[in-house]
Amino acid sequence: MKTSRYTEAQILAILRQAEGGMPVAEPCRAHGMSSASFYKWRAKYGGMDASLISQMKAIEDENRRLKRMYADLSMQADLPLGRPSVITRVLGFDSRRFRVWQARRVRCHQIAQALVALLPGSCCRAMSAA
Repeated sequence: MKTSRYTEAQILAILRQAEGGMPVAEPCRAHGMSSASFYKWRAKYGGMDASLISQMKAIEDENRRLKRMYADLSMQADLPLGRPSVITRVLGFDSRRFRVWQARRVRCHQIAQALVALLPGSCCRAMSAA
C-alpha cells in the first residue's frame, strides 16, 4: 500500500490552518497538494487531535491483525471433514492422530466464529460512535 507523503502531524497542521479562516486553496497550494486530498483528510481526521489519531491507528492495526487471524482460521476450517479412512490415507494419519487433528480443526472453527462476532464493521465507525 502506498504511504502518504505527509505525516499525521503535518496533516493536522494543514487542517488547522484551514480551520483558522484561511481559504482551502492557500494551504493546498503552499503544501503542493490537491483540494481533493484536503477534503479527504478533513473527512477522516476532522475534529481529531494527535491522541485520537494514535488510538485510531491502534484500532486499525488490531482490526488488521484480527482479520488476518480470521482468514487463517477460516482457511483451516475449509478443509473437508470426510471419513477417517480417506483423511488418514491422504494425510498419512493414524486413527489417533486423526482424532486429534479433527478436534483441533473444530476448535479453530469455533475460534473463527468468535472472531467474526468480535470484528467491528469499520474501525472509523467505532471511533465516530465513541
